[in-house]
Amino acid sequence: IRNCDWSSDVCSSDLILAQLGYKANQWGAAIGYRYGTTGISLRDGNGPASVALGNLQYSNSIAFNAYWQPAQTGWMPSISVGYGYNFISNDNGYNPIGTGTAANGGATSSKSWMVGFQWDNAFYKANAAGIAFGQPSYSTCNGSQCNPWLVEWFYRIQATDNISITPALFYGSGIANSYASNGNVSAYTGLGGVIQTTFKF
Repeated sequence: IRNCDWSSDVCSSDLILAQLGYKANQWGAAIGYRYGTTGISLRDGNGPASVALGNLQYSNSIAFNAYWQPAQTGWMPSISVGYGYNFISNDNGYNPIGTGTAANGGATSSKSWMVGFQWDNAFYKANAAGIAFGQPSYSTCNGSQCNPWLVEWFYRIQATDNISITPALFYGSGIANSYASNGNVSAYTGLGGVIQTTFKF
């Protein structure tokens, strides 16, 4: 139940989450749903790091993820896919992707997607290599941030039964970074890297 002060158009925040998944021998799938109201934050790949729903706004967000893996390791990789959509509504109607505006200074509708491939036992038993690419959550078309992209390459080295080391490279294009002094949003484009070490006990 939303607690609203209609005289000032201010409402409290509500958040509802639900997820349903299924796993078979070689594939799996999951669907998620989130309902949010005033004050709930959303990611925006071509806006600030996050933006909150404005007064009288609410969101219906849905995400679908699935994977498939071959019965035997070989040249055929496992495949992962994902898609998400944030539908934002308010008292002035909905804001579809591309409108560039949101009533009450809040969020606009956005979407995201990804595709990933992983090869097990790549070059050496127990190691793995992979690549993933897609677009982070984005909504309005704003110059260099019109079409944000991300791509990542990794190679996981199974050093011991309990320790793995994963160097990775990633490239981002048109990813919103932060607000500049003139009020515009700056965009990041470039190459980065990370090394992840995992310990299992």
